[in-house]
Amino acid sequence: EMEAGFETAVRRLEGAPLVGEVRTVGLTAAVAIAPDRLAADPSLPAKVVGAALRHGVATRVLRGHAIHLSPAFTITEGEVDTLVDGLGAAFEDVAGVTAS
Repeated sequence: EMEAGFETAVRRLEGAPLVGEVRTVGLTAAVAIAPDRLAADPSLPAKVVGAALRHGVATRVLRGHAIHLSPAFTITEGEVDTLVDGLGAAFEDVAGVTAS
């Protein structure tokens, strides 16, 4: 029931700084760091995870190049938006630091 809304919300990250590919399956998503940016700074995924936590989003690095999202099946639409907004803010934070 939540899958379509989750995918739509996560796909909002496709235009975020540093983001390459976004993949979803059910209520699971992987938001990959753009390959050129990852090659320039392999620590970007870990930096995004740290920034996400500061925005209230607990996540992890997936396979060294992507950020993993796997919320509880009881998540609400509003919580999905909060999750995606927090992760988007984390990408913006890290992009702002690496651009300097």
